[in-house]
Amino acid sequence: MKLYLTSYRVPVPKELFKLVDKKPEEIKLAIIPNAKDYYSERPRNFKIKQTIESFNSIRLTNHQIVDLRGETRLHLLNTLSEFDIIWCVGGNTFCLMEAIKNSGFDRVIKQLINGGIVYGGESAGAIVAGTTLRGVEFADEPEFVDKVIWEGIGLIDRIIVPHVGSQNYGNGVDELIKLHENNEKLVKLSDHEVLVVEQDKYKVIT
Repeated sequence: MKLYLTSYRVPVPKELFKLVDKKPEEIKLAIIPNAKDYYSERPRNFKIKQTIESFNSIRLTNHQIVDLRGETRLHLLNTLSEFDIIWCVGGNTFCLMEAIKNSGFDRVIKQLINGGIVYGGESAGAIVAGTTLRGVEFADEPEFVDKVIWEGIGLIDRIIVPHVGSQNYGNGVDELIKLHENNEKLVKLSDHEVLVVEQDKYKVIT
């Protein structure tokens, strides 16, 4: 199992390349944009374009957008098995989790990471890799989905809190931390940190 979980973008690119064990120009990247589903079409496309530009800036130029909406589990498995990294972008965590559950991505990604593919996620994409979304409602709007899903995918037995120290989320991040502050599985990430998981080894890198 190889995971690269961040608060914002790819703060330490060399650690991501090391997980894949390829040069950045050789890496095939699938970008899952469904945390942006609460936007209307034009701003959603603009946000996705910004994400693509950020990957291009670190020489990850061999990428493809894979929208989970309307996907089936079997088709996703066949499509995503061709990639080295599967990356879930940031945005609304509840929108992302709804798309994950409806498409069967939660089961697909477990198969793929067991086969050596790297899962990467920023903000919402990092949160859903953990065990729970409880408390995320302090920072994200659950009203944007038809049915709120509170369980994460459970790729790791951790509760990920991104954007620690950021002023952009009001008291939402503080409230999320307060809810889980007595849980030893809590992982707090600033916008400059990444949680790298390889097999049973966990390390936070700035």
